[in-house]
Formats: sequence, C-alpha cells, structure tokens
Amino acid sequence: MERLTEEFLVGKANVYGSVSFYDFLKPENRGKKVYVCNGSACLTAGTQKNLSDKLADHFPASEIGTMCCLGRCHENSAFYFDGKNSPALPWSK
Repeated sequence: MERLTEEFLVGKANVYGSVSFYDFLKPENRGKKVYVCNGSACLTAGTQKNLSDKLADHFPASEIGTMCCLGRCHENSAFYFDGKNSPALPWSK
C-alpha cells in the first residue's frame, strides 16, 4: 500500500479505504485460501458455523476467511474456493 501512495500521489487513508472495500484485498484476509460467505441470508440461516467446521477439516484456520455475499443466498452455506463460488464441498462428492 505504501508503494501505491507514492506512485499515485494519494494519501494512505485513501488507499486503505479502497483496498479494504474488497474482501480479497483486506489485510485480515491475506493468505486465505477459502472464504465463507457472511452475507445476511447465510448469517440468518445459521449455516456458517457448520460450514466453517467442515472447511477446518481441510484447511488450517489461518487459511479460512470471510467475504460478503457470494450471491448464492438460496443455498445458505456458500463459500469461495479456487476461483469459484461453491455450493458444496468439492471433495465431498
């Protein structure tokens, strides 16, 4: 981010605000490989804990992040992995 502030002559707050808007770029999601949806439909359904537990069987906690609404609200347990929104664990088929 420091390099961007220098290259584009903008303040650190502006760069941080832009970067933190996108889930993949948020500092707390650095190094994550799988992202659990934390959109309102999934949160209301209460499926995140179970999904996170299942993902923890395949990924260390440090590689599991969250991202806002993946657009699969009708499934209520969506996550993002390997460049795709997934309705089910790909290795459980």
